[in-house]
Amino acid sequence: MIKENPYQASRPINDSKDFFGRKREFRFLYQMLMSNESVNIIGPRRIGKTSFLNVLPGNDIQQNFFGESIFNEKDIFLFLDMQSQKSTTPTELLTRLAEQIHATGIDINHEMQSYYDFGRVLERLTHEGIRIFILLDEFDSVAQNDHFDIEFYDMLRHYQQRYRVSYIVASTKGVKEVSKSTVTSSEFFGIFRVLHLELLQEEDASDLICKDDLLSQHMNFVKLIAGYHPFFISQLCFYLFHFHLYEADTPIEKIREMSIYHFLEEAFDHFSYYWEHLSTEERAVLKKISKSKKIDQDDAPELTALKQKALIIERNGRHMVFSSAFDGFVEEIKFSEKKEEISQFLAKNTKTLVSIAKYCIDKAIELKK
Repeated sequence: MIKENPYQASRPINDSKDFFGRKREFRFLYQMLMSNESVNIIGPRRIGKTSFLNVLPGNDIQQNFFGESIFNEKDIFLFLDMQSQKSTTPTELLTRLAEQIHATGIDINHEMQSYYDFGRVLERLTHEGIRIFILLDEFDSVAQNDHFDIEFYDMLRHYQQRYRVSYIVASTKGVKEVSKSTVTSSEFFGIFRVLHLELLQEEDASDLICKDDLLSQHMNFVKLIAGYHPFFISQLCFYLFHFHLYEADTPIEKIREMSIYHFLEEAFDHFSYYWEHLSTEERAVLKKISKSKKIDQDDAPELTALKQKALIIERNGRHMVFSSAFDGFVEEIKFSEKKEEISQFLAKNTKTLVSIAKYCIDKAIELKK
């Protein structure tokens, strides 16, 4: 009988029992929502923004963290994955929101023909004491949608000002930064409080690693290779669990070595993406950190940016690359003031993956000493 692997990284988390950490972030967000604020959740790709939004409305999350439910039956959460709304029109988007309201059992006409139609729905719900929280995931996907003009964003702002509506918008950068310049003069882009999703706290990373007791023996090893990044932890733990289960007679050192190679094959594309989306200045500072060179006071803006992109941590007053695997990547990649195409680099350097794997294995050996 095949046993289910509890470490999944290929899809967002929907069940709160599989979600670890973020207590401080939930506390901040719940406080903002209780005050009828709107929040822009900013975080790099794969840091867990979608999973965070998925479990946000759950009573069990609220009970686990605060011992009570923060929201009640008059608080309605609507969710839209904006990747599926890249070419939708404003009335189509409002119709999809109205359909979700109707699905809760509230009898409304969910065919929206105008902004006014949706405003009437919100007016009725406000009169009945109902609050609406609109969760918009992957906002970057629609920020360039030509149908979403300044009138559309002004109307969203109007809904928030006049009715009991709050927006929780997830994006890789601030909503104004990823949107078209022709719409950013709308006051909609000024209503948001900002919440950054960064690396996990160490205790939460430990809980995720030990989701199955089998991997408790690998806790320090996983933290070394994957850092406190939830996605990379899950990736590496998937292979450690797999090899423990199906190659039980294999020595632990060999299991770790096999896991590193499989992990790097998948992580490499993500590392490349991170590097390609850094500025020249951010790359320079990241290189300095990787080589343990002195950080200057002038590097402060880049340090803040790299931290918010979950690429570095600060430990005992010293800045470090978030994981040995990514540190090995930074060591290997050639720095250029001009943007370098990673795919071209890899085509010329077929041994790069092996070099990074060896770097990780050597670090793991040092860890045991």
